[in-house]
Amino acid sequence: ATIEIIWTSIPALILLIVAIPSFALLYSMDEVIDPIITLKVIGSQWYWSYEYSDNL
Repeated sequence: ATIEIIWTSIPALILLIVAIPSFALLYSMDEVIDPIITLKVIGSQWYWSYEYSDNL
């Protein structure tokens, strides 16, 4: 029974050690304060359409 606990807890601990900093980095990179360009992409059934910001 002890080996099953070790087989379960060690990979779970490694996963948490990797996941927590990754989520923090992911959320910090998600927000752009002053974007150079804004691109709106609309997906339809058979095509994609794109709208660029007026700054170009």
